[in-house]
Amino acid sequence: MNDAPPTPVAPVPSIQETPLPASLTPEVTPTPAAPAPMPPQPKKPLPKNFVIVGAVVFVILIVVLVYLQALQNKPVAQLPAPTPAPLATPTPMRILTPIATTSAFMSFHESVASLSATINGFSFVDGTLTPPVLDLDLGL
Repeated sequence: MNDAPPTPVAPVPSIQETPLPASLTPEVTPTPAAPAPMPPQPKKPLPKNFVIVGAVVFVILIVVLVYLQALQNKPVAQLPAPTPAPLATPTPMRILTPIATTSAFMSFHESVASLSATINGFSFVDGTLTPPVLDLDLGL
C-alpha cells in the first residue's frame, strides 16, 4: 500500500452571511389562515309581515279574477222557442209539367200516396210484446 504520510488539508473558510440592506429584503406577508367553517344554521321562518302581505295580495288577485270572469259572461239573448203546429204545413200547389200528366207518373204518384197513408196509420206500439221478468224468486 501506500506508505506516504497524509497531506494536511487546509480548512475551508466559512462563508459569513452578510445581511442585505432593508431596501433589498423581500417582504413576506404571512398568508391568513382559512376561516373555520361555519356550522349550518337553520332557516329562519318568514316574518309575519311577509305572510300577511302575501295573503292579502293572493285574496285581491282572486277577487280581480272573479270580477273579470263575471264581465266576460254577458247574458245571452233569448232565442224564440219553436212552437209545435197542430197540423203539418200544407204543401203549396205547383204547376205540373207535361211529363207529370202522363198515366205512368199519375199511377206512381197514387202508389206513393197509398204507401204514405199505410205508414202513417201503422202503430209502432205492439201490446203483445212485454219485457222479460228480471225479478226471479230463486228461493235462496
